[in-house]
Amino acid sequence: MVQVNFGNFKEYDVNNRFFNPNLADGALLDIGVYAVSFARWFMTSKPNTSLTTMTPLETGVDESSGILLQNKDMEIVIISLTMRA
Repeated sequence: MVQVNFGNFKEYDVNNRFFNPNLADGALLDIGVYAVSFARWFMTSKPNTSLTTMTPLETGVDESSGILLQNKDMEIVIISLTMRA
């Protein structure tokens, strides 16, 4: 099992790219790629199951996201992301 917690604090500003849906941002797209890449390093095969959930801000981007991945080898990854910690 791999568990990845990754977050940083971004001052909330609707004009900032971190919180702007027109710039395709939010926790998953900004820091999630790093967390998934890190977790994948420890898996023996690629995930074949994924479940996600998120907490949206009023702009529509995710303030926080949770990701659960599992592969055919029954390895599990749990990822928690946030832009507000």
